[in-house]
Amino acid sequence: MNDRLNHFSKENVIGQELHSSIPFRGNSSVRKMLYGYINNQGEYVIAPVFDEAECFIDGIACVKVNDKYGFISKKGEFLLAPQFDCIVDITDDTDSGSRRIAVKTNNLWGLIDQKCNFIKEPIINAISIGMFRDGLASVITEEGYGFINLKGELVINPTLYSIDWRYEGFSEGLAAVSFIESPQTHSGEETWGYINKQGIIEIDYKFEEACKFSEGLAAVRLNNKWGYINKKGTFIIDPIYDAASGFINGMAETEIEGKWGYIDKRGDFVIEPIFDSIEEFCDDVAAVRINGRYGIINSVGKFIIEPRFENAFAISNEFIQVRVKEKEGIINMAGDFIILPVYDNLYGFLNRELMVTVLGEKYGVIYLHGNVNIEASFDSIPFFREGLAVVKINEMYGCINLNGETIVKPQYHDAGYFSEGLLSVGIEQ
Repeated sequence: MNDRLNHFSKENVIGQELHSSIPFRGNSSVRKMLYGYINNQGEYVIAPVFDEAECFIDGIACVKVNDKYGFISKKGEFLLAPQFDCIVDITDDTDSGSRRIAVKTNNLWGLIDQKCNFIKEPIINAISIGMFRDGLASVITEEGYGFINLKGELVINPTLYSIDWRYEGFSEGLAAVSFIESPQTHSGEETWGYINKQGIIEIDYKFEEACKFSEGLAAVRLNNKWGYINKKGTFIIDPIYDAASGFINGMAETEIEGKWGYIDKRGDFVIEPIFDSIEEFCDDVAAVRINGRYGIINSVGKFIIEPRFENAFAISNEFIQVRVKEKEGIINMAGDFIILPVYDNLYGFLNRELMVTVLGEKYGVIYLHGNVNIEASFDSIPFFREGLAVVKINEMYGCINLNGETIVKPQYHDAGYFSEGLLSVGIEQ
């Protein structure tokens, strides 16, 4: 793995650079378009009158009119009139029942829920707001980092120099934060510790780096070596590793003297550090690299698939994506090819049975359990949602079903993806 401590969160920011709720756009920045919504029969349900239109989630969608963002219902009625400069979905991805959307106007932030009710009027003076984690969300102000609760109340004053950039918040009741002697001048050594949800220091600032708690333990770096502490700050596993990951299902990936292996919560190697790189286990199997080649091991470190591939990725305990001579295919656990390595790329493993194929500059779909294949003839296929995929042909967007049959003819200049039965589409003016 390139980054053994990688817990990035991706904010869905609307009104800034990122439009992750619509994964691919036409070049709308230089073309005037109007957006509306169609159903899975290709019929307009909401007329194309918006400058931008995002996907529906929980019955609401963000739209843009005259450089301002608002929210509509599935009837196309405004629930909140366009009035916001920026919108960020900051819902905790582990608690979708408490949806929170941050809205910004006049450089002040507020919070709304999934019904577009204001939880907090826009009075929060912050540069940005992070994702909710464990009931709290980080806020960045000119003074530093702080935290708000689900009601939008500031519960930890913005006096922190930095927080864990990999996770951006609380996990198991604690958050990794840093302290620097003179943050204004960036002088002094940066040290890390942990605070509780009241902002009280639970584990003193003494580590060179600190990560979120997972399964009761957190990876921390001291004297340039990684180890694991408990919630009292006591080392349970001594800092002897060159790199380390968080615990998942009782195992963590660690590097020592340039080799990777898996340890348990006592620090004992369950799988010895003999690999050049390793991946997280997927359904009790994992891809590993040794002597420049990738293979697949089981949970006790025994090779199921011998290391003979340029690259490999376990997509389930049934199928392995592999690369041979710069081409990708799929093998089963016996090591036999069920999809020959003839594709430039494979992605989008859906329902454990189909993948999008890339051959040259064309996209198609292949089924792993049957003979239904969709020829690589499209200019793009992002992924399937609700049994349909948006496809691009000759700069126009339409939709196909899981059998490759055209459901909506390519006739739109831009499109998002189906969500809650509706698809946002754009027509060039």
